[in-house]
Amino acid sequence: MNTLKGKVTAVLTLVTVLAFIISWFLVSSIMKERLISDAIDRLSRHTAAITQVIEDNGYSAFQRNLQQWSDIFGSRISIINQDGRVILDSATDAETLDNHKGRPEIRQATKEGLGSTTRYSHSLKAYMVYLARKFFFNDKTYFIRMAYPLTTLKETIFQAKLQFLSYIIIIAFLIIMVGFWIVRRFFTPLERIIATAHTISEDKDVRFPLMADPELQRLSESLQTMSSRLKNALEDLGKERDTLSRIIAALPVGVILLDNDNRLRYSNTIAQTLLGIRTTMTPGQPIERFLTLAELYPLLQEAKEGKEQTIKAEMPEQEGRHLSIYARQTGSGPLLVIADLTEEIRLEQARRDFIADAGHELQTPLTTIRATAEFLQEEYEQNEEIGRYLDSIIHQQERMTSLVDDLLLLSRLESEPPSEKEEELDLSRLLQSLTEEGRNHPLAEYISIQTDLPERALIMGRAQDLSRAIRNILDNAIKYVREKFGTEKGGEISVSLSHQEGWWILQIEDNGIGISQETAAFIFERFRRGDSHRARGQWGSGGYGLGLAIAKRILTAHGGNIALVTANGEKTLFEIKLPTQKN
Repeated sequence: MNTLKGKVTAVLTLVTVLAFIISWFLVSSIMKERLISDAIDRLSRHTAAITQVIEDNGYSAFQRNLQQWSDIFGSRISIINQDGRVILDSATDAETLDNHKGRPEIRQATKEGLGSTTRYSHSLKAYMVYLARKFFFNDKTYFIRMAYPLTTLKETIFQAKLQFLSYIIIIAFLIIMVGFWIVRRFFTPLERIIATAHTISEDKDVRFPLMADPELQRLSESLQTMSSRLKNALEDLGKERDTLSRIIAALPVGVILLDNDNRLRYSNTIAQTLLGIRTTMTPGQPIERFLTLAELYPLLQEAKEGKEQTIKAEMPEQEGRHLSIYARQTGSGPLLVIADLTEEIRLEQARRDFIADAGHELQTPLTTIRATAEFLQEEYEQNEEIGRYLDSIIHQQERMTSLVDDLLLLSRLESEPPSEKEEELDLSRLLQSLTEEGRNHPLAEYISIQTDLPERALIMGRAQDLSRAIRNILDNAIKYVREKFGTEKGGEISVSLSHQEGWWILQIEDNGIGISQETAAFIFERFRRGDSHRARGQWGSGGYGLGLAIAKRILTAHGGNIALVTANGEKTLFEIKLPTQKN
């Protein structure tokens, strides 16, 4: 009965049975009422006949033949006077009967001349149909009452019900059989369609059958079209999945896809190699069986909460391998992307070591060059041409010394934690000092430097490092504004500081030559100059593009950041964020 066909059959059977049961009770009730009504009509005719006999032959003659009349009509006959006393009864002694004036049929006959009722007779111990008729004899009022037992009616009703029931059972059986046949005929085409769909689900190539009924034919054609499209879609999906699998397998990074219960769905060979997994990774396995890196589990939990995170992990057991692990939540579960940073970190460390070693090694020859050049200046003080060359040597030595200092500082910032302790300082006061220093810069004679600073801006930091970082940005602004306007007025630099949700926001804006879009994306990298699109105005002048790289690393070490907000030919805006207290 769980199938649609079974449910329809059960409903059809139930409806048929209920309909015939209701018909049975309705017909039985109508039949009973009809038989009682016929009995009352018959009694009415009999009482009318007896009344006529009494009027024609007299009361005495009727009294002598009372039993014969009762046998002829098959009914009990009673004569009742106007006071309600029974003066004659064919079934019992009239003297023993109660007064009948209050009986329903007598009361009705008194008013209407004829009265009837059905009730239980205590004297006869049976249910009877009573009918009373009022008549006049010798100027007196009498009632003739006849009673017909319901036992005879019940037998008649029972026989009629029995015959009707047999007809109902036969008809109901025929209707149910016809209904079964109709249901079967209706569902046979659907069962064929279902069987075909089941066959297709087993990856067998079959077509949906042709149907005689237009509606079912349209359904079959629609399913056939959908089956063809689904087959093509599955083939395309299979091809795309195979292509994607090949691409992922060829990637130089490891990929692991999990479900939401942290069970493996997919992994490539690179992931197993990078993580040093030697066991077989089978889809459906929990990750605890093969992922022993403890840092992964908090990362996965954050990914499930919608946070995209990247961590760096060291694998001592894998010859000190360094990994970058990125996690994010997908529609089917967390995705891990694992990259090998070992070679990159080794090269970075080698570069730092080289810069530090080269910087220290260059200090001695640069000092010697300076001392030699100054000695020669004294020897050739009178020779103007030789003096000019010696001044150029000293200038370039100063530039080289500054470059070495910057390289050593950058190396220290990237490889070592700051040696100086942080102290509470007033950023507003520090900015006032730096902007005043900027106004006294030789190139700032025709430049307007405006400030918008609060009275106090307390932070925790290292004053010398922060001064170096901010001074680098201010010096760049002064240089590029002077390069654009020269000795003409119109150059402007503005320095503003504001507080926003636990951060101090420092903005340094200028209207100098600007920064190209190509350079803006790499402006904070080493040896990237803001004016790289222009030739240097004088041989050997200008910096080497380390100032912003140093500034960024100093600010990052303080828990802050720096960003280039605007870079165009009209305006350049740098924004620095520093926490009001150490995070």
